Amino acid sequence: MKKFISTLIFVVSVCVSVFAQEELFKVLINKGKNVVDHGKPIFTGSKIFKGQIITLTTGGYIGLIYKNGRSMELKVPGDYPVDKLEMNALASSGSLSKKYADLVVNEMTKTSEGITEDRKKNMKVTGSVERGGEDAIIMVLPRNTDLLGSQMNIKWLSDRSSKSGYIVKIKDMFDEPLKTYTTEDTTLSVTIADLNLKAPNKSFIVSVEPKVAKAKSSAPEGKLIKVLEGKKAEDLHKELKMVKEEAGDESALSKVILATFCEQNKLIVEAIYYYEQAMQLEPNVEEYRFAYENFLARNDIFLISGKK
Repeated sequence: MKKFISTLIFVVSVCVSVFAQEELFKVLINKGKNVVDHGKPIFTGSKIFKGQIITLTTGGYIGLIYKNGRSMELKVPGDYPVDKLEMNALASSGSLSKKYADLVVNEMTKTSEGITEDRKKNMKVTGSVERGGEDAIIMVLPRNTDLLGSQMNIKWLSDRSSKSGYIVKIKDMFDEPLKTYTTEDTTLSVTIADLNLKAPNKSFIVSVEPKVAKAKSSAPEGKLIKVLEGKKAEDLHKELKMVKEEAGDESALSKVILATFCEQNKLIVEAIYYYEQAMQLEPNVEEYRFAYENFLARNDIFLISGKK
């Protein structure tokens, strides 16, 4: 009998220990000297278990992903019992956003050597974020991409030689003009319905040039945009809605998860939009900018020469 009771106590204690070690969250972003259980340092990629307490230091920031895919940010200094954080995260459940959050974790948890090497390799990318080239306007777009939304935000880097504004030209696949816009800014929002695209191949080419061109300036490079329709568009709309519901749609971290969803589905225009929203929401969290720069490099955007 005593042996049975001892065995039972051992089994119960093991079960309690395993339960206490249940992983609830993973750290996607960590800024500052934040700790768990009043002493253990937190890093990007750290696992957070049931029963632990997260301490956020002054000026710190933590982006968490719950096991069901829900994202969460900690910004106010203080102690956060993980069990209470779990209660907030249980409002939504699902695995779709977690799939893309895991991709974000993989990107954010690269070794320091890998990150350093990436940034050296992409120096020509990161160095040109605020300006264009000597001879051509650089659009913040790949050579071709799909588009899911009903609007498109076009962005380009300011041309050093252009002092009088820009002309944005949109043509169909037969080089016939659809719309022409003029602007003093380096961004333009286009409503797709205004282009009157004809089925079945709703694609168009967009280019940007200065209002006053140099005498020897080359023709602007056009970017091909394919507007998705039919079942593929319907399925992607449903998936995007689910990711928004699971990950949340208001935090910088959720914006990066949404950007990752868009990149994985070749929706580069929308991915750019979400990355820039993330940086606007948390301009002091450098990791978001690094992730954006690496995204641009992966998609051959911001190359100073305008070519691969």
